[in-house]
Amino acid sequence: MKRILSEIILIICLCSNMSADSLEKYEKELMVMEDEAGRMKAEVLRLKQEISVLNGEIAGLENDIQEINREVSNILKALNLINIERKINTFIYKDVETRNIRYAEYIGSLISKYNENLSRLNSLREDYRKKAITLDLKLNKSLAEEKLLEAKIETIYKMMSDRDRSLKTKMDKSLRVLLSSQRDESSKKIETIAQEKSDKTERAEETEPFKIIWPVREGDIIKEFGTYFDAVMNLEKFSRGIVIKSRFLSEVFCVADGKVVYAGWLKGFGNTVIVEHRGGYLSVYSHLARIEVKKDEEVKATDILGFVGDTGSNEGVVLYFELRKNGKAVDPMNFLK
Repeated sequence: MKRILSEIILIICLCSNMSADSLEKYEKELMVMEDEAGRMKAEVLRLKQEISVLNGEIAGLENDIQEINREVSNILKALNLINIERKINTFIYKDVETRNIRYAEYIGSLISKYNENLSRLNSLREDYRKKAITLDLKLNKSLAEEKLLEAKIETIYKMMSDRDRSLKTKMDKSLRVLLSSQRDESSKKIETIAQEKSDKTERAEETEPFKIIWPVREGDIIKEFGTYFDAVMNLEKFSRGIVIKSRFLSEVFCVADGKVVYAGWLKGFGNTVIVEHRGGYLSVYSHLARIEVKKDEEVKATDILGFVGDTGSNEGVVLYFELRKNGKAVDPMNFLK
């Protein structure tokens, strides 16, 4: 579509209702918000990591406290046994009693030390828990701010997307108007060629009906011959041929024996081949990616004329196929074998 590139650029310029200032404003807002969103995500990640570390430390303290409680419990049990033993030994050995008293005093100091450590660990655990609660509050606040920021970014993207869709609709409509006028102009050229060939052809009664093969090996008809409604243009139009959706670079075959009377570019149709057949029939193949034949070349049915493409097309990769009888467009579907 290189030949209509300048016309499309002109359409884009005429259709665009988004000023450069407006676009720049949106882009700047997005840059600031996306930077802020990145910072918020990093902050959320940092807080989660810090909370994870704190939870690990709290878990470690819980284990230490449980271990100290177990040791104190064991010491108390041992002390209880010593008291029992002391009462028994009071009646037997006086020096043993003295030894047990000293041992009990040692255990008492050990318990006191354990209690101090326990008190310190409990205090530390409480501090960690308070810090964890503070971090949780910060994390929830950061997550809420991040969510709000993402919602704002989504809103701006939607606004820009809505503008893009509006612009695309206007571009599609303007492009269709351009291509429609070009096709009308080119259709007159095709009609002229068909009429010239028809005038030179003796209109003798056909001995057998004219039949054609399918112009592509595979494809789906997305526009039939005849009247159709163009939703973009919002009007009823007439298609002089059929539009076949097919794979890019699929082979395009000549539908019947004949002679190439045109091979080149037509506005609105792109690369086009026109073949003259017996009995005043003419076949047209448009939007080709590449043409493989030349004007005045004799061709047979199934000969490759070119390859499916999208030149001059606003419907994607398609083949536009048209059949004419004595200059008048006819429905190709009535002539397929």
